[in-house]
Amino acid sequence: VLDEVDWLLHPLKSELNWPLGDKHALDFAPTRWELPWWMLHALLLLQEEAKPESQRASWLASGRSSAGLSGRNSAPASKSVSSTSAEAERECLLRLKSACEQGIAGNYMQRVPHLALLSEEWYHATLKPLMGSWLLIWLRRTGLHDISDDAAIRCLAGGGVEGSMANSATLSDKQAKMLNLGHDWLTYLLPHVLRKISRVHFGLLSVPEMIAMQRDGALPRSRRYMAVPFVGKDTPTASSEFAHPDVAIGISILAYRYEGLRKPDFGALIQNLRHMLEAEIGPELKRPTSLLWMEWIEAAGRRVRGTKTLQRREAAKSGAAAEELSGTESPSRQRASGYEPETPRSAAVGIIRDPMPPPPP
Repeated sequence: VLDEVDWLLHPLKSELNWPLGDKHALDFAPTRWELPWWMLHALLLLQEEAKPESQRASWLASGRSSAGLSGRNSAPASKSVSSTSAEAERECLLRLKSACEQGIAGNYMQRVPHLALLSEEWYHATLKPLMGSWLLIWLRRTGLHDISDDAAIRCLAGGGVEGSMANSATLSDKQAKMLNLGHDWLTYLLPHVLRKISRVHFGLLSVPEMIAMQRDGALPRSRRYMAVPFVGKDTPTASSEFAHPDVAIGISILAYRYEGLRKPDFGALIQNLRHMLEAEIGPELKRPTSLLWMEWIEAAGRRVRGTKTLQRREAAKSGAAAEELSGTESPSRQRASGYEPETPRSAAVGIIRDPMPPPPP
């Protein structure tokens, strides 16, 4: 006998599911997890900025707050479009910061132990429109075109493509899926995920817990790598999993961002990067996986050995591009063309030093 069926069979609240058949890959990958990563990153960024400077994460202190969030398959943007997008990103983050501060002051959100939602009514009235604008920035970077900003916001805030657009034939299948997925996250999934508390309602299995469960034969891959439901503080369930795939993705993103990588996760990540690097072609330091690794190391405040010359060349290229945009020439080009500018005596005896910082000890 099942009582309270409306609660037990709710797709976001119930764990009473028995999946049957073969497992299949999720549709619309990798956008299926890149989109919630971008949305949750805004709130995590505001949470880090609220901490004292000595306690902030290294990726925030290095100025790479949005590194790797546009997706590896996103279309490249011009310099003018990138600068416009960066300005819109900063403006949207400022509005989100003001809204979160008001929410905390009004007891609609809590700051301890991390940002969590307390009122869904306040979310839909205040935070949802701002998160829609934040999501639109990412959608534009990943190929959402042929639709105005107002129409896109109506799709995200309304009933998706079918419910908000009279003529959806102008959108491609990928664009329609992005808008529908964004609508689901803004309306249902994001407020549900934000109400959960890390290590109370969800979390990652620790290494001793994984060893004990593997010894008992109850450790599937989904529970090993994804966040699992908790029944209490630091008490994971024995065998339950989050049934909704998008909820599992969002909860797992928060779990890894709050708890960090476990040692087995880091080893598997390095092996995966190595396999990806070997499958790519071109100079090793210019391969996409190598550049991604450099971004990670620089975000941690370090530098990869052997990349000093490469960074000099990239800086020279960016300087030449800036000269072309500004219409000026560098002193070296001016000397090559026969023009020698007047040099002050104090600058003539100076020593040009390497702008790169010394390698770490």
